[in-house]
Amino acid sequence: MAEPPRRPDKWETLTKDESRENFLDSTQTLDNSLQLQQHATGDDDVCSCDEREQVGETLQLQQHAPGDDDVCSCDEREQVQDTQVCVEHHQVQTKKDVGWSWVVALAAHMTCSLVGGLVYTGGVLLDEFQSEFDQPRSTVSLAPSCQIGLYQIGGPLASLLTNRFGSRVVIVIGTLTSSLALMIASWSPNSTVLILTYGVLCGLGLSLMYLAGIVAVSTYFHDKRAVATGLATCGSGVGMVLFAPLTDTLLDHYGMRWTLMVLASLVLHGLVSAALVRPVFTAISQRQSSAFIRFY
Repeated sequence: MAEPPRRPDKWETLTKDESRENFLDSTQTLDNSLQLQQHATGDDDVCSCDEREQVGETLQLQQHAPGDDDVCSCDEREQVQDTQVCVEHHQVQTKKDVGWSWVVALAAHMTCSLVGGLVYTGGVLLDEFQSEFDQPRSTVSLAPSCQIGLYQIGGPLASLLTNRFGSRVVIVIGTLTSSLALMIASWSPNSTVLILTYGVLCGLGLSLMYLAGIVAVSTYFHDKRAVATGLATCGSGVGMVLFAPLTDTLLDHYGMRWTLMVLASLVLHGLVSAALVRPVFTAISQRQSSAFIRFY
């Protein structure tokens, strides 16, 4: 005869309950330790008390005992993700206003100098554009006008890319785009190609460089954010002062096309700024990335 299935006796059931109690006690201990570590930092911009109390529930949900019959609901999963964002935000706050933050501010200053110098020296090149392509002044003036316009209009696009990929990546993209646009503009056979390269493409690249540099400063500073942002933005004025006489001298010695090549090489110094902007966030929440994709 087949042996009937054996029911678990009382001793086995009691052992399973005791194991679950030990598991909950260990997660509660981890909860208390994490709360004490967060409280000891003394940072002003930290998660609220209610958010800290959710950490214990997060640990229990993340370390859900295998084999349990109850399953985490959608609300509980959202609670886990919200608490993870809070903990990551708290960990990042401790890295602000440190010595390397001022290096990032100087890197943003250099980026703004390159952008401001290129954007506001289009008038120096205007006469050379007119004589080179034999077009009316109103036609060739579209090139610097489009550059300034796209430099301002490209702000929303630059902000979306910065939120998605970070300041360093966006500065690299903007630098390479602007430099490539100036190189192609130096080989322009007509004014139409000049407007598309020097005006549209270079303007978008400069927009990416400028906004990503400013955002990098804001992520590295908290208490002295205003001072650091002022240091970065004043680079635009420095670029205007330096690039105008430099461009005029290059035009006298090398002409319009080689001047654009030299300016393209100068823009590549934005890669140095990007190298100095180290990512400040140690971890990026998966929920933040997915929320960006769903919204946009």
